[in-house]
Amino acid sequence: MVGQLAWLTGGAAAIGVMTSWVSTLGLMAERARDKAQSDVKAVSPITEVRVWDGGARAPWQTGRLTVPDLNPAVATQNSPLRPYDRQVAKLFELTYSQCQNNSQLQGMQWIYEAANGNVNLGQFQIRCQTAAEVVSGYQLAERESTKITTEGREQVIADQALIPTLDITGTKVQNWAKFVRTIRPLRSPLSDFKGLTVVLRSDQVSGERPPLPLIIPRILPKLSMVKETDRFLVTSQSQGYQLCPTVGDAPVCDRSRVRSFQQFSAKKGGEFYAENKLSARDIYRKIELAQGTPGLYLENCGPRSCTSSVQWKRNGILYEVQAQYREQPILVAIANSAIAPPQTK
Repeated sequence: MVGQLAWLTGGAAAIGVMTSWVSTLGLMAERARDKAQSDVKAVSPITEVRVWDGGARAPWQTGRLTVPDLNPAVATQNSPLRPYDRQVAKLFELTYSQCQNNSQLQGMQWIYEAANGNVNLGQFQIRCQTAAEVVSGYQLAERESTKITTEGREQVIADQALIPTLDITGTKVQNWAKFVRTIRPLRSPLSDFKGLTVVLRSDQVSGERPPLPLIIPRILPKLSMVKETDRFLVTSQSQGYQLCPTVGDAPVCDRSRVRSFQQFSAKKGGEFYAENKLSARDIYRKIELAQGTPGLYLENCGPRSCTSSVQWKRNGILYEVQAQYREQPILVAIANSAIAPPQTK
């Protein structure tokens, strides 16, 4: 990436507004610059910025940028930059700020999520040196208040940080758009489930007859540690039922299988998790599932592990998918297959 930056630094230093001109041409140029700047400064909303602090001596830190845009790569009307372009700029700004605050840091590895976390767009590895070269080429403009949640081993801190923004104005707008198109994020398996799913068959499910119509997920990503040979047990509960994988003849609905699908449940009259009962380490997001169904994503984390859930309601019944990992797209894929089962040929 460093080599790709060489072309942008030369012209950036010479960019400016010739304020001494009072001619019509000069006024038009200034107004055009102001418009371009206002377009770029219209920063896309951010759902969350979270950084996992590995300690002062850790050469690389991991962060996650989550945005509400369904598809940031789609251009917006009357704007020279896509939301994706602005959000990549945000990754460089955040990296530069983190590196300035930690002299031992070599770089940041960012997980980039869209649709409030439903879609994983890949990972960006940005070295401190690369971020510094970008800042040298574009210079810094005004600072922007950004909420950053830093998760350490002992505590979680949420602060409003003033992050200097890149001065992407004037002719630098097009330069930035071209530069972003040269960056290839590391693709995550979570970004594409094709060929990585298990279709849940009726002969894999057994157990009691539940008091509610039996609705179950039809697709279980292999990334959720599910195999074609796994069997699942339905257990009737008060006002509902529970579907769990089995070990032998016993259902496994607890945390004993790390990074695995744990359970699917339905309960008549059930209620969503209450946001006011969460800790600073937990994550609570309102999301949209298949067929426009409103849903909720929750990460509930203890000192050693996390349990994630997706909840939604239909016809007065609360449905929930639960697993032990922090990969929202997997749970959303499972939930969507229960809401809108895939067509079989």
